[in-house]
Order: sequence, then structure tokens, then C-alpha cells
Amino acid sequence: MAEPADLEGTLRLAETVLRVLQEHRIEPVVIGAMALAVHGYPRETAGLDLAIAAKPRVLHEVARSLAAKGYDVAVRDPD
Repeated sequence: MAEPADLEGTLRLAETVLRVLQEHRIEPVVIGAMALAVHGYPRETAGLDLAIAAKPRVLHEVARSLAAKGYDVAVRDPD
């Protein structure tokens, strides 16, 4: 599935990712340009960066859940 090109598409994607993370009992934290904007320092961005704490096995489960919904997902295992 292609990345959304508009704000509504980005918000739908973010909601989907949030639901999948919650299904796996993972609470994300917004970081990057979106977090800066919330604190009054807007920057143009096309992405939404999230930080999470999860075991690699769980990350792969999340990736499979998102892929089943039609999203392209890449998981890079920590060193």
C-alpha cells in the first residue's frame, strides 16, 4: 500500500498503527517533527516517527499484523 500523500491519509495510517500496537500491548511515543510541532516548533514532514519498547519477536508480530492490512513494513533487528 502506498504511503498517504495527505494529512487525512497520514492520520488514518497513524490510527491503524496505533490500534495494531495496542493489540500487542505496546504504547508508542511520538517523536521527531510531529512531536516538535506539538511543542510549538513546526517543521515540514511527511512522516510520523514513533518510539516503542518491545522485544524483537513482538516487533515481527506487529509487522505481520500491518502487512496483513496491506502495508509495506520493514523490521530491522537491533544489533
